[in-house]
Formats: sequence, structure tokens, C-alpha cells
Amino acid sequence: MTRAVPGSRSATIPLLSCLALAGVAWGCRPVDSSSRNSGADATADAPASAGAGGGSGAGGSAGSGGQNATGGTSGGGGTTDSGGTSGGGGTAGAGGTTKSSTAGSSGSAGSGGSAGKGGATGSGGMASGGAAGAGGAAGSGGTAGKGGAAGSSGLAGSSGGSGSGGTTATGGSSASGGTIGSGGTTATGGNQGPPLPNGNKPTTVTPDDADAAYADWKTNHLEDCGGGVFRTRWEMDKLDATVSEGIGYGMLLTVAHDEQTAFDGLWAYYKKAAQSNGLMNWLRYGCDAHRDTKYAQYPDGAATDAELDAAMALIMAKCRWGTSPSGTDYGAAATSLIGSIKANETGTDNGKNYLQPGDSAWFESMGGGCVNPSYFAPGYYRAFANFLTNQADKDFWKKLADDTYPILSAGANGSTGLVKNWTSNSGGTAACASSYNNPDDFGSDAARTPWRIATDYVWWGTPAAKTFTDKLTTWVKGKGIATIGLWYKVDGSQSGHPDAAKHSVINLGAFACGAVSYDQATVDEFAGELKKLSTTSGFEANYFPRCLRAVYLLLLTGGFSTCGGKP
Repeated sequence: MTRAVPGSRSATIPLLSCLALAGVAWGCRPVDSSSRNSGADATADAPASAGAGGGSGAGGSAGSGGQNATGGTSGGGGTTDSGGTSGGGGTAGAGGTTKSSTAGSSGSAGSGGSAGKGGATGSGGMASGGAAGAGGAAGSGGTAGKGGAAGSSGLAGSSGGSGSGGTTATGGSSASGGTIGSGGTTATGGNQGPPLPNGNKPTTVTPDDADAAYADWKTNHLEDCGGGVFRTRWEMDKLDATVSEGIGYGMLLTVAHDEQTAFDGLWAYYKKAAQSNGLMNWLRYGCDAHRDTKYAQYPDGAATDAELDAAMALIMAKCRWGTSPSGTDYGAAATSLIGSIKANETGTDNGKNYLQPGDSAWFESMGGGCVNPSYFAPGYYRAFANFLTNQADKDFWKKLADDTYPILSAGANGSTGLVKNWTSNSGGTAACASSYNNPDDFGSDAARTPWRIATDYVWWGTPAAKTFTDKLTTWVKGKGIATIGLWYKVDGSQSGHPDAAKHSVINLGAFACGAVSYDQATVDEFAGELKKLSTTSGFEANYFPRCLRAVYLLLLTGGFSTCGGKP
């Protein structure tokens, strides 16, 4: 297989540590050897590739991904690189976006902001008493100012909870303000959105909750750079930076919430920050997407989960909108990006197709020796196969989807179903393990795996997906969802990680997604616990929990479909 590698690659592999932020590490990033024993750990998104300028074994970092931040505090605010602050008091309201040209201490989103949380629609949510079936439409309530993008983001029409053959909610009665369509479902809260194609849809969360999570993410992390460019701002003390993963999440969110202008702007940023192979460098800065080493010595190279999310979002956009107002064909863009992923971020190992974590020659040199299960997205692969027209490509993605499960099974603990943050195709210790802290634990990286596998079940009804998520759900039920921690050894014992006991959206939301295949009572319990966790203060008030809460709630409430939120 020919693989495009940006720049030159050093023959030796640097070591990785991770960003510690308010006592939590959000992602693995390269640092020098003096930082290795800082107590940070492997979590979220960056590639451990050698990429351009990889350093030496004992003293360098593992490739092109990840930053060398040493700490910071989370909180309600932070500064944009343009000078405006986005703190808790001067943000864009419930539905607005941060405007890069807005100066001053308030950091407000343009002159108008969006309709507040009490507005009729604001972030696009439907009225809580909207009727199921017809689906309380998101009207014109509350227009966003220069930085806003509200109003149109509501899921209208078919997002009511009707549907033939369904059952009524608890006791067969409609919720307060909600009406039951012919045979449709109406749970405890009025608007329940469309049914899930497969699985048990929780009655304890609604599209209104998904809208609120989106608004929280948008207020704190979506920036309108002007000139048709938007970006996702990173952690609260590093808002001048953007990671490719955040662009991918943002594209998924904006298409699902029907905000085409923001979607197009995020895609514009992706392309601005892309390498010659079409894949975005994992870390860039500011609205101009410039390169810097402020938070990472090696900011170049791609992270595969970001590419997958962006490509899936483009397919969703093609279905939902067709083309952009400027004439961009989302389908052609998706086809091109999927081709780049196949050429640069996949491989074959013992007859199985598999996903590599990035596009560097270092990952390729290990064969299947270093993989990240939380990047595996078999539901997307099946969508790619359905979308593409070339038969060889269709066959490749179908096989990759099916081959994902033997690889997952090899690495999953036989009793708990938990998988490692980093592993190999055979399930052993990853060949790249020395470049990460806590690679053998189930932590903030691996936490996303149930969400990605649940997507395969919800969209396609894949039996192997149900087998995987049901085993995990059984273990979580035994521990108790109300007290579940964030970090564990894969055998279910407590990890030694300092954040092990944190009760966090990061994995709790993913467990709720996984429970859709289990039974109604369990998914209701898990989703209800997710709803209790706020991302407005403390540990959860940061980039990673906010992004994940918003995407998890989309899946749970029926807003995450191959057609960008449309059933």
C-alpha cells in the first residue's frame, strides 16, 4: 500500500505525555523526556505519529500529534485569540456563536446574540410542549446577531415522536403538553424526536436536551472567523488553538442542527489546515490555521477519528442540503476525503482490514501493532460503502466494518468487555505503548468506543455491535451508573489514574449510547444520569465533555442519522 507522509520522518520515535487541564488530561501530546513522568496520561484525540520532525526514542515524542501543555484551569471563560473574552458573563447566549471580530471584555456574539434559553427556539430546540408526530417546529424565534446562527437549527417536521406501531409512554399517557400521534411514542416530556431505526430510545432525554448541549458547546467553542470560516476552539485555557477532532465533531453537530453556514465554515477551516494528501493537520492556531509549536512540538500529521467524522458529516450534508450556497458538492468532497482516508490511514493485517490512528509512516511501520479502538467506526464504514459507487471501494469498507469486530473482541476483556486506550490488532499491548501513559487502561480515549459501536447498531442493526455493547452494559449495571468512574483497568478494577473516580460525561454518555441495545429500563436509567451531569462548571466545563455530551445526546434522541438529523 502506498502511503502519503507529510514532510520528513525521523527514524526514532519521541515519547508522549498529555495535557493536564484542571486536574484532567484531555489528550496525549508529544513532550521531551523530562516531562514524561509528570503524571499525565493518554486520553483523547491526537495521533502518536512520527510525522514531520519526529524526535528520538528516549527523549522525543511519538510523532506528529499532541501538545506539550502542562496545566491550566477550566472554567466558564477564556480568551479568544482575537482579544474578546468568552467568559460566562459575555458569551453568545443559548444559541449564538463567538464572533472573532467582537472585541472588548464581554466577548458577546455580535450585536444581537441568540435568543436566550427562555426564548421560543434560540438554539433551535422545539417547545417542550410541542406535539409529537407533527413535531413542534423550530420557528423563527430569536435571531442570532453577527455571531449567532440560531433559528433554523431546530429539527422540524418529522422530529415529533410519532410513528406507526409504537407504544405510548409510561402508562400509555402522553406527557404534559405532548400529544400522541397515531400509535406513536410520547415519553415523559412532550417532544421526543424521531424513533431510532434500531434499539430502545430513552424516554429520559429529549431533543430539547440535545439542543441545550449544542448551545453550550456553540457558545463556548464555536467561533465565526468571518470570511466564511468557522473553527472549534480548543480547551478553555487554549482557545487560540484548534484540533482536527474538534472540527470533525463540529461538522457532525452543525449538520444535525441544520446550521449550514457554520458547517461550511468548519469545512473551510479543515481545508485551510489540510496537508497535501487532503487530511487536516491535527493542531493549528487561530482563524488563519497557522502552524505553531506553542502547545506542541509536533503539530503536524493527521488523526484518523477526525477524518472519519468529517467524511461522515459530508455525507450527511449531501443528503440534507445537496450542495452549499457557493456550489460546493458535499458528495464529491466526501468521496475525495474517504479516498484519502483509505490510502493513508488504513492497512491490512493477517487478511483483515484495519484502521490506523494516523497517516504517519511510523504507524504503518508497526502494521497492526498500534491501534485506538475509540477511533473504530464501523457504522460509518457501512455508510461509506452505501455512498460510494466504485465496487472495489464499497467492498473495502464493508470488509473493514466486519473486520472491526474480531479486532475489538481480541482486545476486549472477557468479563467486562472493556477495551484499552491503545492496543494492537491481536489485543496485546500496543507497540506504541511506551509513547503513552496508561495505554492499557480503559480511560478517556477508550471511553468513546461504546458510542461509535452503538452507532453501528442504531443505524444498521448490526448483531456484533449489540453483542459488544450489551457486555459492557452488563458490567456497568453491576458497578452502578450513578457512581461509575472514568478510569478502570480492563478487568474492572480501579485504575491508578488521579481522575479514576470522576463521574463524567466522557464515558457515562457513551455507556448510555451503548445501552440502547440492552433494554428500555436500562437506557432510561443511563440517559437520565447523563442528563444530571452539567457541563457549565467544574471538571465538565471544557472542550471534550461539551463536544461529547452534544454528540451523545444526538444519538440518544434520534438526531444522529446518515442524513444529518433527518430521519
